Parts: sequence; C-alpha cells; structure tokens
Amino acid sequence: MLDSDLAALYEVEIRVLNQAVKRNSKRFHADFMFQLTKDEFESLRLQIEAVENGHSLTSQIVTLKTGMGQHIQPTHNYTAANSNA
Repeated sequence: MLDSDLAALYEVEIRVLNQAVKRNSKRFHADFMFQLTKDEFESLRLQIEAVENGHSLTSQIVTLKTGMGQHIQPTHNYTAANSNA
C-alpha cells in the first residue's frame, strides 16, 4: 500500500499520515517503509493502469455466456473494492 492508500483507509490527509510516521519512526519497522522516486512512482502508476485496462478489455472480449459470468464478477469485486479507497 502507498501512503495515499493508507491515508484513505484511516481517513486522514497524506501529509498527516507521513508526519505521524516521521514523528513515531521507532514504531514502524524499517522493512515496511520505503519511498518511491518520481520515476518509480510513474512506472508503478502505469503498471496499475495497464492491469486495470487489461482486465476491462478481457471482460469485453469474452463473448460466451459462461465466460461473461466468470469475468463480470471479478470486475464487480474490483470496482467495489476500489470505490471505498
């Protein structure tokens, strides 16, 4: 999870979450904290978009009735999970 995901989960601003982590650094295990460079963040964002678009395209391509049911449910699950974020 990125800081934006955690901030949304805890319903706080990203800057508030980051300040809390900095002020309480001893409470957060170093193995779980990292900071992406701008290039890494952009690469991650593009990968996420590609996965989202690929999943959507796969759902559109499948035309068999049973296949549609198998692809529609994961799309609904993904949409529902991300609408809360």
